[in-house]
Amino acid sequence: MITIQEELVLNASAAEVFEFLADFTNLPAWDPGIERATLTGNNPARYHVVANFMGRSVPMEYERTEYSPEARTATLEGTASTVNARDIIVVRENGESCRLTWRAEFEMRGALRFGEALMKPLFVRLGKKAMNGLKEAIQTGSHRRSQAA
Repeated sequence: MITIQEELVLNASAAEVFEFLADFTNLPAWDPGIERATLTGNNPARYHVVANFMGRSVPMEYERTEYSPEARTATLEGTASTVNARDIIVVRENGESCRLTWRAEFEMRGALRFGEALMKPLFVRLGKKAMNGLKEAIQTGSHRRSQAA
């Protein structure tokens, strides 16, 4: 299993950041590795996500398996033909800002599972790019525009 974890301090309210992140339709607004993300039917907890991985479009089905706006925690689990993923989001108040902890776990499937150790640096780079995109979205206020749309 490949596990990456990032922490950010963001100049926005914890509730606002949590709601933005727990809704995976917002992924393309901040994660450069995501081509698109849509709700699956009318279910607010299921998402169809298309990731760009090594130049290929990879469709994934995600489900929000845990969601607590009060505790500001959410877990989303995704599957694709080559990977199972789990994203754990925790947002805490931090004075006038908030602290985000994002943990992502990837379990490669099929023959790719033998190359997990070699793939970890790639996943770490992708995670850092995503966190940089998130920080920029929060700083520029584009997370508010995405929620209002």
